[in-house]
Amino acid sequence: MQYFSPLTPWLERKRTLPAFAYLEEGQPEFNLGGFLGMDVCYPLHEVNMHIPRSLETTWNMVREYVNEALVITQNNTGNWLDREEVEMIKKELGEPPNHCYPIYIVTVGTFPNEKIVYIGKTSSNLSRFAGGHRVALKLHDPIYNNLPKRVYFCSVSFLVGKEYLPIEWISPIEEAKTILDSVESQLISSFQPELNRSKTKRNYSKHPIMLQLQNFTGSRFLHDEMVND
Repeated sequence: MQYFSPLTPWLERKRTLPAFAYLEEGQPEFNLGGFLGMDVCYPLHEVNMHIPRSLETTWNMVREYVNEALVITQNNTGNWLDREEVEMIKKELGEPPNHCYPIYIVTVGTFPNEKIVYIGKTSSNLSRFAGGHRVALKLHDPIYNNLPKRVYFCSVSFLVGKEYLPIEWISPIEEAKTILDSVESQLISSFQPELNRSKTKRNYSKHPIMLQLQNFTGSRFLHDEMVND
């Protein structure tokens, strides 16, 4: 289980910075599909260890970090960094912001009998679980007794040609929010979690897209599962 930053490959000198990251031209090519990265998982009773960050907050943090990094290195193209430039960036700015993990999936049971009971999206910098999430209360139902309960936090990214486009890099922010709502709607429509109250009757996505789920938490649950529009 590990948090990731989409800027890490640039700072590790494994690739250049895609132009859309700082030219404000980031738009998915929906026909190419997208990915849901299940990067982080907590047992339900430890879920408040996860520090939530809204899409809008991360959207702003990414742009601020990139713009300041380009000023520090006097680099207007996002080209390959040398080791000295990486050290300068990290000395001034620290580590890059992680994904915001705007989608979360609540499950019960143990793989291969694990199942989704709720899908939601993070809309603020405050954990919905901190004050007693409705779903957490529902899971006190005796039918869930003795079943492990987990919360997966997921990154969302798309393809633009051969580049990965994290949802935090999509511009403008209003479009990023609309796409996030479409992703949540499509997942709920596809999996029909029993504790979701809304978006279960039909697919409300404004941008239907084929999504590939990838589980990086050490579990095989949902790994390489495909969700179609």
